[in-house]
Amino acid sequence: MARIVKFALEMKNGFQARNNINELRNHFDYGKIVGYFTDGRLVRWLANRGYEKEVTELESLNVNDDDFKKRICEILQVDESLAYDEDNVMDEELLNRLEKVRQYTADKTILDNIDKVATNQKELLELAEKNESEIYLCAESFVIPLVVENVTYIGIGNPTAVIKSSHYIDFAESNIVFKNVNFNDEYNKICDEFLAKEEIQAQLAEDSDREADGEMLWLEANEYEDTDKEKYIQLLKEAAALGHSRSMFDVGYYYEKDEENIELAKHWYENAIQGGESAAYTRLGHIYKEEKNYQKAEKCYKKAADMGNEYGMYYLGLFYENIRCDEKTAITWYRKAAELECVPAMSILAYYYRSRKEYNEALLWAEKAAEKDYADAKILIGTMYYNGEGVESSYRKAFEWYENAAKDGSDWGMVYLAGCYERGDGVAQNWSKAYEWYSKAAEAGNENAQEWLEENGSTEAKKIKQFSENAIAELCSVIIHGRLENGTKIWQEEGSRSDGDFRLFNYKCWDVNYTRKKCYSLKEPFWSKINEYNELSIGMGYYPNIIDSCQYIVFTTKRVYVQDEDGNLHYCPYSIIKDVILENENKLYCKLEDESTWWLPDSKKWINEIGGHSMRMFLLIMGKIFGECEYNFSMNEITMLSKVKLESLGGKSILEYM
Repeated sequence: MARIVKFALEMKNGFQARNNINELRNHFDYGKIVGYFTDGRLVRWLANRGYEKEVTELESLNVNDDDFKKRICEILQVDESLAYDEDNVMDEELLNRLEKVRQYTADKTILDNIDKVATNQKELLELAEKNESEIYLCAESFVIPLVVENVTYIGIGNPTAVIKSSHYIDFAESNIVFKNVNFNDEYNKICDEFLAKEEIQAQLAEDSDREADGEMLWLEANEYEDTDKEKYIQLLKEAAALGHSRSMFDVGYYYEKDEENIELAKHWYENAIQGGESAAYTRLGHIYKEEKNYQKAEKCYKKAADMGNEYGMYYLGLFYENIRCDEKTAITWYRKAAELECVPAMSILAYYYRSRKEYNEALLWAEKAAEKDYADAKILIGTMYYNGEGVESSYRKAFEWYENAAKDGSDWGMVYLAGCYERGDGVAQNWSKAYEWYSKAAEAGNENAQEWLEENGSTEAKKIKQFSENAIAELCSVIIHGRLENGTKIWQEEGSRSDGDFRLFNYKCWDVNYTRKKCYSLKEPFWSKINEYNELSIGMGYYPNIIDSCQYIVFTTKRVYVQDEDGNLHYCPYSIIKDVILENENKLYCKLEDESTWWLPDSKKWINEIGGHSMRMFLLIMGKIFGECEYNFSMNEITMLSKVKLESLGGKSILEYM
């Protein structure tokens, strides 16, 4: 069972910000931020995580200030353009409700749940219609809708609950609970007559107070969990002494995990069980399983499962699968847990059905788990798309699922993503990206990634990782122009046009908008490809005849594109080039790794404009750096390349990277 953590702030698209301020920035929702600022949760959230500077600045703000939006965006370091005026903010009615409640309490739990507070009868009925399980009653008299069951009413400012009944009601039967709430005189009289003895009434009040006090101490304890363990345990034990079962569980978990005192952990878990805490059975099951006391472990898991604990069901399934070798019973419990939204159970069911080639069922459960950001399920979906299991095979979709899992921090997601970059599956082959993700997986402890790095982590591989996009752009311009970025000429350029008329090579990458501006007649297929593979332009040209102005050649960081006079798009990735042939000074073609051939359309035209030897040299270099090009440069070519020293690589020669 997961540990209790600090409260989260719900941001855009339901994202739960729990850990740091970057999560607020990355999922910024201005409307919700205003609401959290207004009710005080934003300041407490930041203070709990040590953002003292931001807290100080926020405390000087007033939501009615003319420059409030600008200042709060500056404090949180968020682009003000993300703060849309039409975003929903806390409405005026809720603000009025909050202002009234603050007259009676500063309790953060209540203020954090202002949308569950009723300050008049109308608001109470609206909350009851929403089937709220907890409703706060503030300072008024409220007629309680007795037909609504399973509600806890909590009083603020000494409210009165008016019970319209001529007889005593056992609210426990309807699971209706009142805390810090007075009843109307008529109903109090009925209660007095029914209970008869003041001692019984006092005992009931004492029990209620003990429960409320235990809950408050437990909430207070959780504020110290990460900052002051001694205070945390002290408050938990005080709450446990009042009979608070969750506090007993948390004390047991502390002794099990932090102190590694198993006997004390067992003692506290057993106390929690007496208070009805089903998760304590699950923890005891883990302990007995580690001690190889399988009979007791099974009994504990079964007790938790019988009490409706979904994780008890899940771990009981694992027990039957791995200890009892009873797959049929295991699957039964996995399904029961999954139906109660236990995410690991959903994922393990998906893997089970996939092993039986029941792909529809596998995908169903995997998608349910993936919706809850479970990385293993995302990897499974990616693999099913990769292999075409129950779905149409799609390397691109596989890549996207692996990337999603990797960004969630899954080491295996990182390994699968790195493999896609290494092979070019669903994405342009990119050795540097593969190296990067294998390295991240290795840092996360993945042994497969560590073995890969041992085999491939050579000096050459590290050099490729250093080869930036701007270095590619600079290399392209140096080769085409025949001069370094600083103006030093290293050989005679070949093309027939001047730089201003044709040769759009400027030693730096261009983004898509610049490319669109210069190549306004390029057809849609080009833009779809360059966006799909996230490419940057490094050099481009057009045939200057105004009649044929639709003809372009564009070099990007990953491939070369040509749009012919009919508007057809042709392209070739650098990573699959094995050799480049310049034939009779008017034809240029590439031999590819699959033994096929890619011809440069209108070769003679582009050779005349750019230079055949320059284009050939650049394509060979890119094939060697990012692919498996087998060409060996001649001594004359090596002499020429020794002069190509790039500022983007600290003045190093390109020969060091081949």
